[in-house]
Amino acid sequence: MMRAGARPLALALSLLTCRALAQDAVHAPLPAPEALAPTPAQTPPLPAPATLAHATPVDAPDDASGIVELKYLLQRVRVVGNHNTNSDLIKRFVPIQTGSSLDPNDPEIEALRYRLLGTGWFDRVDLRLERGSSPGWVELVIEVEERSTLVFQQLAAGMGWSVEGLRGRTGDDKAPRRRPEPYLGLGIAETNLLGTGRTLSAELLGAPDQGGGALSFYIPSVRLTGWSLRLRGSLVKGREYFGDDDVRVSVGCGLDTAPVDTSDCEESPDAAVVEYWRSGLSVGTSRDVGAFTRLSLEWHGDFVKVPRGGVPVAASERRGRTNDDLSRVPIDFSIEPGRSYVSMLTVGLLYDKRDSAILPTRGTSANFAGDLASALIGSDYSFMRVQASLNHWFPLRWGHTIRVGAFAGAVFGYAPFFYKFFVTDLTDLQPSRILGLNLDHRPAPNLLGGVHDKNGGTAIAQMRQEELAGRIDVEYSWPLVRGRRKFVKAADAFALVGFYGLSDPDDLRVSVPGYRGIAKLPIDLTFDAGVRLDTRIGVFQIGIAKLFWLPFK
Repeated sequence: MMRAGARPLALALSLLTCRALAQDAVHAPLPAPEALAPTPAQTPPLPAPATLAHATPVDAPDDASGIVELKYLLQRVRVVGNHNTNSDLIKRFVPIQTGSSLDPNDPEIEALRYRLLGTGWFDRVDLRLERGSSPGWVELVIEVEERSTLVFQQLAAGMGWSVEGLRGRTGDDKAPRRRPEPYLGLGIAETNLLGTGRTLSAELLGAPDQGGGALSFYIPSVRLTGWSLRLRGSLVKGREYFGDDDVRVSVGCGLDTAPVDTSDCEESPDAAVVEYWRSGLSVGTSRDVGAFTRLSLEWHGDFVKVPRGGVPVAASERRGRTNDDLSRVPIDFSIEPGRSYVSMLTVGLLYDKRDSAILPTRGTSANFAGDLASALIGSDYSFMRVQASLNHWFPLRWGHTIRVGAFAGAVFGYAPFFYKFFVTDLTDLQPSRILGLNLDHRPAPNLLGGVHDKNGGTAIAQMRQEELAGRIDVEYSWPLVRGRRKFVKAADAFALVGFYGLSDPDDLRVSVPGYRGIAKLPIDLTFDAGVRLDTRIGVFQIGIAKLFWLPFK
């Protein structure tokens, strides 16, 4: 359990825990604001011109019914209400060129309003048609109400659990134990830099043993090509934890005396620890390939350095519930000592048809990403990673909403540990990774078999960072605040429950020793409840799950 002196600090910091929705990656994450293309499930019809007297049919009837579908010719696009955002930038979202025919029922026109709302630049977007200067010609008027574009994309404060690395210490020293440590994560962005639609963002993480930062720059369209440009650079100092049950780590022995037995060259800490530096660079692009779909391509490179003594020479752990020699297995750290490189190509596909990018009440969002690293493009690691998520929102008659979500991911080949799937990204009860850094060494809560019960529960107790992951969840939400206010624009309360699984492929082929029946499945329960806030400075989620789980060591 937590030390008495640490409990007040831990509880106080945990009360500050809040996370921007855009950063919750594995939990069916929202894409970055510049990548959103939300479109309505209930789009109000585009108002017709003040009179139809000047409207003339552009197309003849398609059938024998005699019904003529009136279309208009677009004379120009006019933007009203923008004070900071460039009008030409807003007009680029219009999918029809001036002089072309305009059908008010075209799905592309229906999507326009929600594309603009999805940028995060506006509180309100209205479309209407007005008569043009000649019969059959109309003007498309886009009326906007701008919002603050300097926003927090992430704000996370709380308490994680860390273990100190051995750093070549001898067996005479006391082995380090798990201890609580505070952390603070911050992400801030200007999503409409100087009214050009460009985004400049920064991320920071501070903790006693880990930290880092990242800068990103996004251009929505390069020279009117329709392709965006995204650049990102990062630098982190990290610490990763391996093993949990009866861990043994090899350490240096004194040179002047020979050890009596091998135990003099081993220590038994709470975890084997790898310390490392990682700097990254990403170059990516994306564009719309449909009214609701966006394609993205990216190259990402990592330079990884494990300092001298940053990785144990050897380590082992007891795997499973049995206590014999066969249950002890070596720990694979999934990292090259010294310097190594990752070069990776990513292709992504986003489908987004929700009625709101912030607090949706209906619609569907689906996301797929595939990563490939190979020696052919200069990588020291060769692997493939695929991820897919799907979320659907169901509106209820009394104004509440149910969301059903699913996530699945798999890694094939030799991937560094930071590109695997972590239990902290799948459960809501522990701090999620920030900048790819793991802030909590504790094992999975194992709620299906008791709190950290090594003699009960499922095989999820053996899983930390693995190659296969999946999650399904159901969330119920109801509105608390609606309407534009001074600070809080809208707020929803929510309650969530779900199941997740995490495994090594070998553990699926041959179950972890000592587990029987359904306990062989490495699955666990997750839950959370709290509020989501749409404010003038960003969208935040405040939940009780991490606070509830904080005292459990």
